Formats: sequence, structure tokens, C-alpha cells
Amino acid sequence: KLQSGNTEDKDDIIVFRATINSLSDSFNAEWQGFTLIGRGDQNYQYGGFSRDLSIDFTVYATDRDEVKPIWRKLNALAGYTAPEYTKENIALVGPWMRITIGDLFYQQPVVLKSVGYTLANADTPWEINIEQDPQMMQTPHKIDVNLTLTPITDWLPQKGGKFYSLAKRFSTDGLPLPGND
Repeated sequence: KLQSGNTEDKDDIIVFRATINSLSDSFNAEWQGFTLIGRGDQNYQYGGFSRDLSIDFTVYATDRDEVKPIWRKLNALAGYTAPEYTKENIALVGPWMRITIGDLFYQQPVVLKSVGYTLANADTPWEINIEQDPQMMQTPHKIDVNLTLTPITDWLPQKGGKFYSLAKRFSTDGLPLPGND
């Protein structure tokens, strides 16, 4: 799953052929203001860092045979917002995932905060299954997907540091090789 060298579990790999409508990445510094005696203005203390990533993309089924596999993948993606239950633990286990978007994010660990689907708008064709084929479904051929994620980087976030993968070559444990970013 997410651990290096894990051979017991199979990875869930969900690949979408899609058009990216927007990709936004926000970096947020947290500052707390406080007042000192003898000063009318605020002083500030650095309190932390957070980052949010949002991606909007559209998935298209180009023919009726692609409808069911696309909906299976969309269902699996939505499942990453729900907890996992294990026999070894009574607490909820939150699922993590890794994403790849071009060379910007390569196998980037993330927490999936929200998944949104726009299932129908003015230009959405539907599979109507007029033949009553039991293998077909009556669903949209076009689905707009919105994901909100929080990157959990493999490296320490710091001033002058690395915030995008931008690597082409990686070691066997998945880390970028020196000199190729």
C-alpha cells in the first residue's frame, strides 16, 4: 500500500483518462498575532505550515463499453474518503493514497479530504440502455470530478526546499535519485 517494500498487500491503482480543467496548489503559513507592552501594532509568531491541492478533471466514456469500468473507478475513488475497519484495531483507520499528475506529483502521498462529482449538466450525454441489456447501466458518459487533497510530502517542507517531484529517475525504494530534479 504506502509502505516501502510492502509485498503482502496489492496497491489499488486507479487510472483515469481525463481532461484536467484546473489544478491549484495553495501554500499557507500560520501566524499568530500578539501585543507587546508599549507597541500599538501587532507582533507575529510563526505557528506552522499547511498545503492544499485541488484538481478538477472530466472523465468521458467514449462508448458504452467504457461506462461500467469508469463507474467502478469512480466508486473506488470515493471510497478513499471513508474509513477502513480492521479486526486488529477498534479505531477508525483513515486511508492514504499516492497520486501522480504528470511530473509535478509523482507517487505523492496525500490525504483525500473531499471528492465531488457533477453527474449531469446541460451537455452531459447518458447511456439510456434502450435495448435493456443487463450488462449496461443508465448513467452519464461525462462526469466532472473535483478532488481536494493535502499532500504529505516524502521530504521536509522548508524554505528553499522541494515542493514538487519533478524527477524522472527514482531509486528502488521510490525516492528521486540525486541530480535529476
